[in-house]
Amino acid sequence: IAKDTFGNLGDPIEKVYTIDSTGPQVIADKDTGTYGPNLQVELTSETGAIINYTLNGDDPATDGIEYTGPISIPNVPTPTTLKAVANDTFGNFGQPIERTYTIDSTGPEVTADKDTGTYGPNLQVTLSSPEANVGIFYTLDGSDPTTSSGIEYTGPISIPNVPTPTTLKAVANDTFGNFGQPVQ
Repeated sequence: IAKDTFGNLGDPIEKVYTIDSTGPQVIADKDTGTYGPNLQVELTSETGAIINYTLNGDDPATDGIEYTGPISIPNVPTPTTLKAVANDTFGNFGQPIERTYTIDSTGPEVTADKDTGTYGPNLQVTLSSPEANVGIFYTLDGSDPTTSSGIEYTGPISIPNVPTPTTLKAVANDTFGNFGQPVQ
């Protein structure tokens, strides 16, 4: 309230002030873990927040790149550490997040229980891979197998009883879509 020199009081005013000292939280759409090649990570925060991130372990608040869209995680065999932090229009930084991503770009091996050679009739060949959760595809005509051109392996393969050689080729792929080296 204010008073003038004549003793008149003006209308009182009232203002309420709230101090916001809490920074916004960042959310990554992918948790720490192992992923296939070409991983993209999206970050979100509250409306109006600015997100900064690093991929080399540096502090994103001081050395970060401003987030503008999905982040491409490098296809390298060593883990990549993503650090991110958001700040609001008041300059408050939230708690930084840290996620470590390992990229698996190596295809699984496949082995056959029989080597190339001459065998008697009714030959059965069993294929296997040391990795779990792989798909194995094969051909018997010497062509390179793929998920669309090969036969999915479900059990021992009967080699045809014909006088000409049969060329078995097999390849395995993992849940990330990586193909190993074909075996012949």
